[in-house]
Amino acid sequence: MESFPAFFKVRAVTFTCIILISFLWTVLLSVQVYARWDISDRCSRSLTAVFLLTNATTILIVPFLLLLEFRVWLDAARILLLAIGQIGSAVAFTYWSPQIQCPDQTADQQGVCKLINIYMLMGCWVVPVILILYSSYFAAMVYRQSRIPVVVDSREKVLMDTGSPLVIDPEMA
Repeated sequence: MESFPAFFKVRAVTFTCIILISFLWTVLLSVQVYARWDISDRCSRSLTAVFLLTNATTILIVPFLLLLEFRVWLDAARILLLAIGQIGSAVAFTYWSPQIQCPDQTADQQGVCKLINIYMLMGCWVVPVILILYSSYFAAMVYRQSRIPVVVDSREKVLMDTGSPLVIDPEMA
């Protein structure tokens, strides 16, 4: 990837955005847990706990991607792990969100509950979409890098003796 220095800038900006969004999402989910834990149903509590765990894992793994030495296969494996966790939790919330029951209280409280569920539904897809876009960019850069011919330095010495070249392997000499 040394041929594409812009890749590392895009990578750093993307990972920084993912860290900040995951942190903000974790803070908002923590506030929601604190404020609404008593009136939330079991499904909502479980999904919120999954989101908190997934985003905490993301906040911990992404800095390692930035700080450790870049290796294509290792970076791809870590991104795949993050994508599976983020997409899995977003799909789970999308599937079970119609089953989340708002408390039977005033119309305003039900409206707030439904609004929170809609915002959670939209917010849970932000990081997975960024990861999918980055993964596509990453795959394109790896493909472009693989298309660049590799120049191999020859360790052979060519000696001109009596008009014909002799090839001598330096390890055998």
